Amino acid sequence: MDQVERLLRRLHDGRIGAEYMGLVYPLAGADAISLNAQWCYPSEAPICLEPVELAPSGRKTWSLERLASRSYLFLNGSAGYLERVVGALQGAGIAPEHWGPSFREDPQGVLYDWFIRFPRDEAEPTTHWELDQLLGAIGTDDDEDESELPLRDQLARARRLIDAVLRRQAEAERQLSDALGQLDAQALANAETARLSVPGAQASN
Repeated sequence: MDQVERLLRRLHDGRIGAEYMGLVYPLAGADAISLNAQWCYPSEAPICLEPVELAPSGRKTWSLERLASRSYLFLNGSAGYLERVVGALQGAGIAPEHWGPSFREDPQGVLYDWFIRFPRDEAEPTTHWELDQLLGAIGTDDDEDESELPLRDQLARARRLIDAVLRRQAEAERQLSDALGQLDAQALANAETARLSVPGAQASN
């Protein structure tokens, strides 16, 4: 990643972002952007004119998503960290239904390493406070050098990131194709309007 100082922009959902290679990505801390998160075009993210208080840098460890019928916990870390979290949940009487590598983003557009799915229609859904206490007692892999992670974990993480980038590229190409198609249609319409406005052009047909 380059070290260029960039103007901060306000995304449509209120988050702060910065432009990189023609697209605006949300910030990941005070001095980095999240290329895994949902991006937008600069025209959709106005430049921040007022001073912005930024959160300290750091990789977010987990995120909880609540759907109508079930909840998902997304995690960053090694496979060993995932096992410790699952074990802690089970020890606290919270029985995860399924867990494994995460291939989709959380509601904020962040791609995490792992997901844990809770049972459908939990009688007492796990709260953010409970998870914060539980996961805080386990610790994280923040101080672990990623080069020391098992090769399988590193490859799985790289594969998920590549998949996310390819999905974003395909969506960007689709949006560009749609925009070019609209421009072509507008140009043809303008040309036809100009042709009909020329005296005698309609009679010549």
